[in-house]
Amino acid sequence: MSASRSGGILAVRRTQGIANRYVVVTLLWCAAALAIKPFFAYVDFGAFYSMAIEKILAGTPLDLYGFVFRPPNSDLVLPVTNPPIWFFYLAPWYALGKALGLADFNVQTGLSYGQAFVLAATLPLDIFLCRTVVRLSEIRTSLTEPGRWHLFVCLLLSPLLWLSSVRFGHNESAMVLLVFLAIAAGERGRPGLSGVLWGLAFGIKTTAVVPALAYFGWGLGRGRRRATAISSASAAAAFLLPLLPYLLWRREQIAYALVGFEKLRPIGGYVFWKLFPDPAAAATYSNVVILALSAGLGLAMARRRGNSFLANGGAWALVLGQVFLLLFGKALFIWYPLAASCFLYLAFAYGRRKDTSIPLVPLILSLLFWIIQGGGWVGETVNQNVKVRSAIWVVLLFGVAATAIRGLRVPATFKAPPP
Repeated sequence: MSASRSGGILAVRRTQGIANRYVVVTLLWCAAALAIKPFFAYVDFGAFYSMAIEKILAGTPLDLYGFVFRPPNSDLVLPVTNPPIWFFYLAPWYALGKALGLADFNVQTGLSYGQAFVLAATLPLDIFLCRTVVRLSEIRTSLTEPGRWHLFVCLLLSPLLWLSSVRFGHNESAMVLLVFLAIAAGERGRPGLSGVLWGLAFGIKTTAVVPALAYFGWGLGRGRRRATAISSASAAAAFLLPLLPYLLWRREQIAYALVGFEKLRPIGGYVFWKLFPDPAAAATYSNVVILALSAGLGLAMARRRGNSFLANGGAWALVLGQVFLLLFGKALFIWYPLAASCFLYLAFAYGRRKDTSIPLVPLILSLLFWIIQGGGWVGETVNQNVKVRSAIWVVLLFGVAATAIRGLRVPATFKAPPP
């Protein structure tokens, strides 16, 4: 009796110790982010986000897309290119910061305590993203420790997450989180909620259309069409309702911000198109290529049977969709590969039950995303060094595509963890 009791006490203490290390590493990560962020103000928040939020707080949210930024030595007019939901989410916290006396939100370089204050409102989303990937990975069978710990730490300490959310203050992680939550709702048989979450993901970033095409294409398969119709309707409502005032009274502005500017967007970063003699001409139909390939992927997924997107290789389909985006995108920024990284972690953790191992393949691929696409922004520059790095990027993406295709061909296997 006493041995059984002491064993129970040890088990409880071990569980508490495991929980404590998650809390400790999360708090340390948040503390480091908030301590460093004041020294890294960024132009996107200073020039675009802050002005959009100021319009909301001034009581003129319809003028949100009336603001444009004209960079030095360029004739290109840069609008706010995000749908409005993100700015309305940040507005209350921004207003609180102003009430506390912070007035440097619009700083574009250097020191900004205001932007660090706003970061405090987005860090919980980053933590929730890491937790959601882990929870989705064990939707069929539970991961054991230390496998769950390794997965969480790899996600949390990813340079891509740090650069996206902390250094550059972008909302990529919020979009990816909503995509995961939408998939999780669908796996639980709640198509209406799944659709609303997909609509919110579109409302954060329109690049959510790439994973959506894979998911909704799969939903066209036999036995899934009714649920897909419900999801599609609720996604359309969640996305379009916040845009409705702009579509009615600011149609030209919103059309240029969300659609028209994409046609004019210059090529930037280390991209496939810089391997051509005339990159701009080659990239004319880049968005069409991405959408066509993503739609084709969705239709291929529709042939699979079953009511679980993830069990049908859905995570690998998400990875392959991101390869299309990263391979054929006109301009790539360092936060773009974050979604591919998270989808890779999910695909490997969901389909392969190596509970005690560090997820080395997605870890290495994520680091390569960072190493190759990171560094100083090269913009439209095309020289030998840029071409070499762009070629390496293309080779890496072909490798990721081959891995994803192999994963799609091998069905996920589920083994119960040892007692």
